Amino acid sequence: LNGDLDVSGTSTLAGAVASGAITSSGIIKTDDATEATSTTDGSLQTDGGLSVVKDAVIGDDLKLLSDAAVLSLGADSDVTLTHVADAGVLLNTASQIQFRDDALKINSSTNGQLDIDADVEVEITTATVDLNGDLDVSGTSTLAGAVASGAITSSGIIKTDDATEATSTTDGSLQTDGGLSVVKDAVIGDDLKLLSDAAVLS
Repeated sequence: LNGDLDVSGTSTLAGAVASGAITSSGIIKTDDATEATSTTDGSLQTDGGLSVVKDAVIGDDLKLLSDAAVLSLGADSDVTLTHVADAGVLLNTASQIQFRDDALKINSSTNGQLDIDADVEVEITTATVDLNGDLDVSGTSTLAGAVASGAITSSGIIKTDDATEATSTTDGSLQTDGGLSVVKDAVIGDDLKLLSDAAVLS
């Protein structure tokens, strides 16, 4: 045929269409069930791009086979997820992952900084939380267990609500295996006990 082919009924093609466009006012369907394992096989193939105006519904996996594949979101592709080979995915600069609303989010506000924002609470449930750096707390810090090592420096008040009496140098609600240095006055609400037989009050 050296012209347009106008078919008003069902058209069954057993071979390949060499060239030209296929335009249909109905459904273009393939009953072949060949799995797609690469960009050049499967029951529906194209050597070019694929444009879909409406939703695309995938019955099984969606595979982006390029080691630098990019998943773009938005009319102007303002949010992207880029595959970093053998490492993971990269969210583009200044974008954020939100949960429920924009008050709960994870993002990077500047290079080298990760921000986790929540309007009520961030809860971490695990056997051990390992922090390999300085801990900067601007609000109230509540510690229910022991601090294994390192110094605690606070610009505010360090307080314990535990009321355990001190009967030795290894108990009480505030304990130290080293010395105690106080720059300002020390106010004791009850007895001050020096338990050493050679204790010196200077």
